Amino acid sequence: FRAIAQELRLRAYTHRVLRTLDSGVLPLVLRYDQINSCETMVPVAYRTQTVIRSTALGYLTHREYNEVCESYEVGFRMAEWNVREAMKHITHFVESGRNIDWISVRCPSGMVEKVDFYKWMKKLIKETHFRYPTKLCLEFGTSLLKRRTDAARLAVLDMKLLGVKTMLTGCADDSCYMSRIVDIPVDLVMLTPDATKWTGS
Repeated sequence: FRAIAQELRLRAYTHRVLRTLDSGVLPLVLRYDQINSCETMVPVAYRTQTVIRSTALGYLTHREYNEVCESYEVGFRMAEWNVREAMKHITHFVESGRNIDWISVRCPSGMVEKVDFYKWMKKLIKETHFRYPTKLCLEFGTSLLKRRTDAARLAVLDMKLLGVKTMLTGCADDSCYMSRIVDIPVDLVMLTPDATKWTGS
């Protein structure tokens, strides 16, 4: 009975996915948030987040699906889609004369313990013929600091070898082990709004 129930659930899920695809709605899209220069207020970089669009569920943002993606294969596959899509966008930006520092894409921190980051990124760069790795930034939440230090450190250092930037977001909140950044040397750190509101004080 359980097997039949599972098969029926799978068919219903597949039907919903096919309905979304048949509707012409792109199921995954990158949404941009610009980062402006403090001096000129001109955009110098972009953070992205993947929005899942479904005819059954509407829009799902990172907040809704983050927990499911953080340590599971589905999240790793989504991270790969994010990176491939960002590589296309970066190539378009650069080759059309738009001068940007980087575009960031979210990656689940669980990947650092289960994926050989160097091989993974090198394969993506090769398959997409990507020529601008310094314009790509992988964005991790503070849960990266709770992972095995050696795995997280190796993943970050491997990205440095390939020229890809890494960023830690959500820093300075109560759950962030800031002291571990010494051992996991990301290129960029993004503070929480609670921390940045004091900059004018």
